[in-house]
Amino acid sequence: MREEDLEIEVVEIKKNLGREITKLFDKIILPKTKGVESPKIMLLNGSGPTKKFAKKIPKKVSKYSFTEPQEIKEADSETCTKLLELAQKENIVALLSVGGGKVLDVGKFVGSYHKKSVIVCPTSTTHDGICSSRAVIRKNGEYHRSINVNPPRAVILHWPWPESCTKTHPEYILSGLGDLSDKPNACADWLLTKVMQERGEDVKEETNFNKTKSKKSVDAFKEILDILKKKEEKGEAITPVELVKPVMHSLITCGKQMSSLEPPSARPASGPGHLISHALDKILPQPRLHGYQVGIGALISYYIREKYLDLDEKLYGKKPYGIGFEEVARAFKYARIPKHWKELGIDDGDMINAIVEAPEIGKDRWFNLFEYLKEDHKPKINIDGIFANEILSGIEERYKEMYFI
Repeated sequence: MREEDLEIEVVEIKKNLGREITKLFDKIILPKTKGVESPKIMLLNGSGPTKKFAKKIPKKVSKYSFTEPQEIKEADSETCTKLLELAQKENIVALLSVGGGKVLDVGKFVGSYHKKSVIVCPTSTTHDGICSSRAVIRKNGEYHRSINVNPPRAVILHWPWPESCTKTHPEYILSGLGDLSDKPNACADWLLTKVMQERGEDVKEETNFNKTKSKKSVDAFKEILDILKKKEEKGEAITPVELVKPVMHSLITCGKQMSSLEPPSARPASGPGHLISHALDKILPQPRLHGYQVGIGALISYYIREKYLDLDEKLYGKKPYGIGFEEVARAFKYARIPKHWKELGIDDGDMINAIVEAPEIGKDRWFNLFEYLKEDHKPKINIDGIFANEILSGIEERYKEMYFI
């Protein structure tokens, strides 16, 4: 069985960190050390608050040899090239990535290239790529490219999280909810492809719609909405720490849906909100947290669906899977997640440009919301600066009606 065909194991550790990681390594890594002279595990970590935590692991897992911790500052081709060479030089048998999205993506890329097992220990919930078969790597200082990689062999969830993450960086948790908010949009687009094909349209689709996997992805977001709703109904505030576990598990669920498709695909997780976020990555000198950008993009997409879409079908129409603009906006407000682009320091001009550029980024993703509006909507819509400005003005009016601004 190929490495990428194996089930992704999720191990939750509350105490005895060293013993539990050793047990996991004995199961996954030990068989691969036979016949290898001086085998080592490559340890990757971020430059943020998890750096100190990562350095403790070699001392606690003394049965195995590790490379010197490799600090990942950028997920770019230069970093990957350096680590590919190190992996060959040091007789690497596996990789352990401890940190956020950049660290995990670099680990998955290097592991895939050398056909080595990758184990990840995520310390942020800013995105859903924790156990997906995608990695975002910047090439030659240009726009980030999302490429196919093997998913990790296992995910280590260490509870409680390092205090430095939960208390001083709550945005590392909350932004994951923004990422999750785009799942109904994503699955609605995916189903729309199937509908267009059934109508006889010449629509290309690499990965056929999967009802079960789309439902799991949508349910992952609905579970968080239910948690927020119950807390709000009791008149209680919610803290980021309370959301760590449910958000993390929801993101892992979405990543598994992407990885388990044949071929692997971002279809059940990456919708028009993600396209807008990727456009912002290109436009902004300093992009904001991925999940926060996706959350803003998702809200914009929900608004576009409700105002402009001429499809009433509950799964892919105006309110996909029963979720719409108001439900998501109220959840963001309650959880104190940015719901307006200006809360992220993004001006109207950059936001307008992101909406206009998003369809170009997703032009190979047939069929999506933007593609439908441009090609099959009656009358067809030009997604230009005028249209984008109308969207932003309309959202601000909705917020005024909801007493949000």
